[in-house]
Amino acid sequence: MADERPSTKLLAAGYEVELVWSWEREEFISRYAEVLLVGAKPKVAPAPVDPALERDRLAFEMKRWEAEQQWWETEKEERKLQKEEARQRREDEIKRQEKENQRWEAEQEKKEAAEGRRNEDMGIRTGRKETET
Repeated sequence: MADERPSTKLLAAGYEVELVWSWEREEFISRYAEVLLVGAKPKVAPAPVDPALERDRLAFEMKRWEAEQQWWETEKEERKLQKEEARQRREDEIKRQEKENQRWEAEQEKKEAAEGRRNEDMGIRTGRKETET
């Protein structure tokens, strides 16, 4: 009976039950003195967990995880759509520039053709004038 209180303190300090009961009186007192000198505080046992509360906490964590996964999927889809829209805008811009280049080249060809005809007309007129003189 006299050893119950020191034993309890040694167990609370982290010693195994079998180990504490296997010590001789001198070792028991020595270990107890060490515990008192160090000022070891008893280890606090974890509080019992209510199964219903734990189930609710787990359900909450699962819902939170699912919501986070859904958010990441939505974010991924949005980024994919943004990239596709940017690619489509680049393609449209390239097509617009190609059309603009084709229109400009067609205008240049018309100008060159018109200038060539004007030069021919002037040459013919010039040629007539030369033969007349």
